Amino acid sequence: MRPLPKRLSKISLQTYWELGQIGNNLNQLVKATNTALKIGRTLPAKPELLRELLELLHQCRRDIASDDIQDEDSEESEDDWEAD
Repeated sequence: MRPLPKRLSKISLQTYWELGQIGNNLNQLVKATNTALKIGRTLPAKPELLRELLELLHQCRRDIASDDIQDEDSEESEDDWEAD
């Protein structure tokens, strides 16, 4: 398991975790699809669709992490402002 990106807000952390759980479910579906393919059974899902969903999921997690860090960086720069 990869470590979480630094400084996620509570909301982002919960969303990031939930997306991880969705990813786990998708991975189980990928495994079932690959097994069905190997033994000649009906596929429970289209492999192309699963790849696309996994990529979208990873992109969402990256976006949440980078947006949250960028928001905190902009807040920090505002805090550093001093009047002349």
